[in-house]
Amino acid sequence: MKKLYFLYAAGLVALASCSSNTQKSAEATDATATEETTEAVYKGVLPAADCEGIEYTVNLVYAPESTTDGTFDMTQVYMSDTDPATFNTKGNFTVKTGTPQSADQKYLVLASESAPSDTTYFVVKNDSTITFVTYELTPSTVVGLNYDLTKK
Repeated sequence: MKKLYFLYAAGLVALASCSSNTQKSAEATDATATEETTEAVYKGVLPAADCEGIEYTVNLVYAPESTTDGTFDMTQVYMSDTDPATFNTKGNFTVKTGTPQSADQKYLVLASESAPSDTTYFVVKNDSTITFVTYELTPSTVVGLNYDLTKK
């Protein structure tokens, strides 16, 4: 009889343990589902030397509860009648502050996951516009050319 009671008690402990794990798993799933990510998509056509332009689409996905880092997916379409080409780059980005023009100016650093040295920079012009810049964070000096991408 003692053995039967012991087996019954062990079974109850096992069931309670499983129930607790299931509840913890459900709570973890709920917590993950409530973490919101912010996404921003910028588009525009930038000048190019050997074709009509390069159509950029930059999709930024901020890490949960972050305003300074996340992942990106960038598509560049070289607009050419004879030889159009599309390039996709994925990686991580960070938002930093302080450019040669202004200590308060924010800028984006997009580091490719396949080639970390292949980094792209954009200065945040305002809430809806980013501007393609050099690694020195300086805009193009060519008058009349537009290097802006706008938020969609």
